[in-house]
Amino acid sequence: MRHVSCRTTTGLALVLALHVLVPCSGGATQALVRDVASAGCGRHTPAGGCSGAACWRLTVHLVRALRGGDDEDATVAPSDEERREREKMERDKELIAQLQGMRNECNKLKRRIKTVSEEIEEHEAAANVLGKFDSARPCKRAVGGVLMESSVGEVLPAVQNEQALLAKAAEEMTAKLRESEKQMAEFQKKHDIRIVSEELENSV
Repeated sequence: MRHVSCRTTTGLALVLALHVLVPCSGGATQALVRDVASAGCGRHTPAGGCSGAACWRLTVHLVRALRGGDDEDATVAPSDEERREREKMERDKELIAQLQGMRNECNKLKRRIKTVSEEIEEHEAAANVLGKFDSARPCKRAVGGVLMESSVGEVLPAVQNEQALLAKAAEEMTAKLRESEKQMAEFQKKHDIRIVSEELENSV
């Protein structure tokens, strides 16, 4: 007579659960289940109790058998499907990192273009003010953080020249930004990458 309070009952449930997760022949599983259900630890008697440790060791032994070996540290080798899935995840991480690098580069260009555009507006405003005065009128110009005495006739051409250089730089950066955005769009299309936030913005 055996007591059902022993861990054999738990072990039986565990073996049945592992049979779902670990491929095994039906006959072998049935034999292992019979062992768990009938072998026990040998100490289930009306006169004596069981600590459950022996039954637990039996269950662990049978679990290892289901996994294909008795080594406690043995692990189940990944299937081809699992290996392919893992490789796909690694490739996806690399692609996302590449795309993020492209996005960062585009954002840097946008910030730089915005800064240069503000500087162009400031130069334009200064040129408009200077243009209202006679070229001989004295004025001051900041050079390297130091105010230098000068005249409108000297400062105005310098301001206009700097404005032209800034406009050229903004034009070049804008062209580079468009090219970068084009490459990024092609990269996304090639690797079928969709950005959810962008899709939501386009749908509004």
